[in-house]
Amino acid sequence: MRVFDAAPVALNELVSSRETATAYGAVAEHLAIAKLLRRGHKVAIPVTDDDGVDLVVDYSIRVQVKNAHRRKFSPNGVTYDKFAWSCKSAWSRADVFLLHGLEPNGDSRWFVVPSDVIAGHGRTLLFYEAKVAAYPDSMNARIASLEGAWDVFDAA
Repeated sequence: MRVFDAAPVALNELVSSRETATAYGAVAEHLAIAKLLRRGHKVAIPVTDDDGVDLVVDYSIRVQVKNAHRRKFSPNGVTYDKFAWSCKSAWSRADVFLLHGLEPNGDSRWFVVPSDVIAGHGRTLLFYEAKVAAYPDSMNARIASLEGAWDVFDAA
């Protein structure tokens, strides 16, 4: 059996609830590496990510992987589900951001976002799926349109 023939494993099965956010982030990075390798890309891992770069794809594309769990948020008595990805510094150091969203059932969602889409954004990027249809020109709609857009790497 080839490695990729094995049944998929949900992220929450790989890291127990007592593990840190750092461990979840590391697992998300390795899942991203596997997806990229499977698509035929070359992937390098920098010794440090001081510059906000977790991976280098095809020798030139700087990638930052961010991980978030779906959470409930209730402003003004209205409850929304959201993903909230945080960045310690500017969102502009990488060429592509791989935003991983972990669903409560353990399913993974990937948003492949070129840096120009979120350039100049604040340190926290919120994604409310319920608002996409109501605000088609919003950041939420731009991010939603990039779910599973792994071909961003093919075009580079």
